[in-house]
Amino acid sequence: MKHKISGLPIRYKYLLSLLVIVLLSFSIFAVINTYYLASDSKKQMEDSLQKTLEQTSELLIYNTSMIKYGSDIFVYQYAEEPYFTEPESSYKETPGLYTLHRAQLTKHLFSLQEIPNVNTIDLCLNSSFAKVYPGDDIYELENYTDKNWYKSISNNNTFYTWSLGGIDEAPEAYPIISLIRKIPNAQNLRSLNGILAVNIELSEITSILKPAQISSNTAVYLINEKNQILSYCARELPDDALLNTLKEQFPENCTDNSSFYAQLNHHKYLVGYSSIDQSDWHLVITIPYNQILSQSTKIYTSILVTLFLILPFVIMVSYLLSILISRPVNTLITNMKKAETGDFNIPIAPYSKDEIGELNRSFNVMLTKLSLLLDESYRLGKEKKNEQLKALQVQINPHFLYNTLDMINLLAINGDTTKIQTAIQELSRFYRLSLNSGCDETTLEDELEHIRHYVKIQNLRFENNINLEINVPSELLTFKMFKICLQPLVENAIYHGILEKDSESGKIQIEAYQEGIYFYIIIRDDGVGMDLETMERLLEKPIDTHGGYGVYNVQERIKINYGNDCGISYESDLGTGTMVILKLKKNYRDDR
Repeated sequence: MKHKISGLPIRYKYLLSLLVIVLLSFSIFAVINTYYLASDSKKQMEDSLQKTLEQTSELLIYNTSMIKYGSDIFVYQYAEEPYFTEPESSYKETPGLYTLHRAQLTKHLFSLQEIPNVNTIDLCLNSSFAKVYPGDDIYELENYTDKNWYKSISNNNTFYTWSLGGIDEAPEAYPIISLIRKIPNAQNLRSLNGILAVNIELSEITSILKPAQISSNTAVYLINEKNQILSYCARELPDDALLNTLKEQFPENCTDNSSFYAQLNHHKYLVGYSSIDQSDWHLVITIPYNQILSQSTKIYTSILVTLFLILPFVIMVSYLLSILISRPVNTLITNMKKAETGDFNIPIAPYSKDEIGELNRSFNVMLTKLSLLLDESYRLGKEKKNEQLKALQVQINPHFLYNTLDMINLLAINGDTTKIQTAIQELSRFYRLSLNSGCDETTLEDELEHIRHYVKIQNLRFENNINLEINVPSELLTFKMFKICLQPLVENAIYHGILEKDSESGKIQIEAYQEGIYFYIIIRDDGVGMDLETMERLLEKPIDTHGGYGVYNVQERIKINYGNDCGISYESDLGTGTMVILKLKKNYRDDR
């Protein structure tokens, strides 16, 4: 097989290699991307669920604690009030006594009404107060002895219980949940003076649960020990069998604010659980597993669709390219044979059994004669390349490029393709203007465009906190100047002015005007400003060789190109901002 492939014409090798590379690259990319995206999606969803459980349960615990605390205060302060113990004869003999006691009770209950999310207050009393004047949110306790909450308080040594549907236990008629608080007799704690029912509308509970819906298919349930659903936020209410199936899958070591995976109706779910202190409530959140992986599934599908769409074009283009490549190779075989007579300007080719092998066989005859020329050419080329690299290093800010690429990497991790496209486009335009085809001279218009791209890139990093305003008359845009003159100054305004503010946001204004032979460019920022020592240090050659040459570099280039009467000056006030003034000349190349 190896010999067969080696003996194929180069055009077929090229076609085959391209197809293998494309298919293999897409396959590896799809598998790796899907795996890591799925892992990240699961981790992010689990973290979000954990935080949601903590926040929602803390809010529920806060509400139940406030209600219990308020009911305790009421009982401890007013358990011995006369409306709990006054005999029936007193109300008949003194008709106004009920009105007095009712006013006192209303006043005492007012503090409970101030508790957040409390709707109404009910009292069930054993006293004559309720028997003489029944109703008006005051009821006879003996009429509710058949209720579950009454049995719970009477049979257990507990002061509290919760009732769905209020004291009537009728959630269909009364969509409320009530904290039933025992009011013991001050003289005999085993005897009941009555109960206090603090009622909360279920809609208030639902509003607390609503923010816990992390996604559209997330279901949030608040259930009690009897497996009753107190409140929920979901597309549909589950049946009892589904909740029982879910409870059976709770881990043995299931603790508050924990999560696990469960199977419900043959579907996998991420389930979050938390018990609510001060109550018999349990918070349960379910998220479909397929929704967690939906993003990775969409990307995997889009990759496969893209592959099948471009594959015919890859085959066609590869075939055409292979023909275009093989034809000149065949021509070169003939030409290289002529090189044996003394034409040594031919590139080295690796040995193989195809057409390239023929080129290599002919080329070996000339290797001895080419070695000296290649060594000399390599030395000269290396020196030239070093000079080009030195020039580029002066123009390109490695920290800015590193930060921008790091930002693009973070955007890629977050899947923000729109911002990635914007960042790459702006970076490409920024460096196109920076390089300027190797020419050092540019126009003010291109230099300002260079600044616009730079600020756009920075705004991608700093969430559009930098506002750039350019007020330059159109007739001045053709002014000739050397390139990368303004960017170091704008960079200095951003990093040492605006980003030093507490708000980390601000404005940069650029203006220009002409007076005689001089041309002025002004850059203002509303940053933290500088003192006199800092302004003087900016224009001095830095002692630290690791950086800080930006402003000094611009100042030196201005002096060299325009003369010592031109340069950079600063005006600044601490806490107000900074103004940079560049003084240049027209037609600077004629003055050098």
